[in-house]
Amino acid sequence: MSSSDESSHLWIIILVIIAVSASVLVWYQTHLSRKKKRKLVRSWSFTSEGMRVGVFPPAVKAPPTMINTILHMQQCPTKDNLLKFVVQPLLDQDDRFRCIPTEGGLLPCPEDFDPTDLIREIVVQDEEELHKTLNDISLNELELPDGIDRQLPWWQVILVKTQGRFSVKASILLRIHHCLGDGLSLITAFDSSGVLKTKDGQDNESKVSNSLLKKPKGKSPSISSILEAVGHVVTLGASAFDTVPKLRNRETLTSSGTNQVSYFPSVPLSYIKTLKSVSETSVNDVLVCAISHAIAKVCLTDDSDEKKDKCRALMPVSLPRSNTSTMRNQFVMMSADMNVSSTSYKTILDRLQAVNKTTSFLKKSPRAFIQLWMQNNVVSKLPNSFGQQTAHDIFHRHSLVLTNVPGPEQICYFAKCPVDEVHLLFPNVIPQVDLLSYAGTIFGNIIYDPEQLTAGDEFTKAYAQALIDMGTELSTSAQDGISIPKELLQFVKK
Repeated sequence: MSSSDESSHLWIIILVIIAVSASVLVWYQTHLSRKKKRKLVRSWSFTSEGMRVGVFPPAVKAPPTMINTILHMQQCPTKDNLLKFVVQPLLDQDDRFRCIPTEGGLLPCPEDFDPTDLIREIVVQDEEELHKTLNDISLNELELPDGIDRQLPWWQVILVKTQGRFSVKASILLRIHHCLGDGLSLITAFDSSGVLKTKDGQDNESKVSNSLLKKPKGKSPSISSILEAVGHVVTLGASAFDTVPKLRNRETLTSSGTNQVSYFPSVPLSYIKTLKSVSETSVNDVLVCAISHAIAKVCLTDDSDEKKDKCRALMPVSLPRSNTSTMRNQFVMMSADMNVSSTSYKTILDRLQAVNKTTSFLKKSPRAFIQLWMQNNVVSKLPNSFGQQTAHDIFHRHSLVLTNVPGPEQICYFAKCPVDEVHLLFPNVIPQVDLLSYAGTIFGNIIYDPEQLTAGDEFTKAYAQALIDMGTELSTSAQDGISIPKELLQFVKK
């Protein structure tokens, strides 16, 4: 080959490189300009951004931070009614429902966004498959419907239909990413948007909105209590590890991806309120005591040191806000002793009073407000990896997450169909107990790793037995005695 040919080939290669480089540069500038034009519709808090990115380091392999709400119905709502009475009202309610989460806040949806893409339909054969399907879906990220290859808002309505003669005709799995808002914020959004209707067609009005607007009662916290709260918050990630066995993996904080759900029996709220009144405690105290009793009965081994075994729960606490019409994440995870191992508990009522003492202290303590301030003003200024590691260290030292959410007080209609039962499913890196009151009944479940807590069914029975025992012992103090609900008696006999 002549030198002239080699020279021409060299020039061709140079020209190709220049052309490719120019094309890449033009593409980059165009992409950059488009990105700049896509301004945020709304920015959001450090907590919401943390939920979007991921609460824990990637090595933890944590389940998606998704709030899964299950509605069981005797009637099957139509897709048209789901669109008209659920999807569209929520889209109109708040930016977080109609936009796409991104770094620092929300971007607008594509112009060709179709609201029907937020609805999925699944048909199952029997009740066993129904529960398995709901459990499996709750462990995964949001899935786009078949044929959809673009981004959607981070929430979804899944209609699961059952075939045959079952007690449950249809279930709605409402999946909302936690970065959009906390649990109580979602309840107020449902109220404000009119998604939940009463029998006479009126919008449901829960007491949640009013409770979130209330300022804390009592005197301002003392200097000593503020210093105690600061010390507690700063050192929580370095506190001693819980020691109660058989509940979770103590060696590492890594999700196995094999979570299982066991359901507690449904309990009349009136019964819990009776126990509360006679014992002079609270509804939350009664339920926490039942969980504490179940842990003590199922998880403590014969060689457990009852004086030293330590078990704490992380309890989500939503804090007052100036405006409940806007979706947000304004909550903290409060550490609470579960009082499972003291030898001083001769009866379950002794345990109940110990729980009441713990919760009364937490209600008066400024820990929650100090923790929220630290999250928003200190941790938010540090690298994201610091916040993730802090969450890792705190969760690794605790035994479970326990949440109790007050729901509507009467039967509500969802897409024009009455809702019989409501359950929360929130898979986590440690066992999670979700309790929710709805229409005069308390529903609940525990989500756990079956390789660690091998007696999930025994745990739910121990919870039921604890509520029976409290009723039996308090009955002597009640003027007319206390009638034990048949739901509990039947459950422990299974």
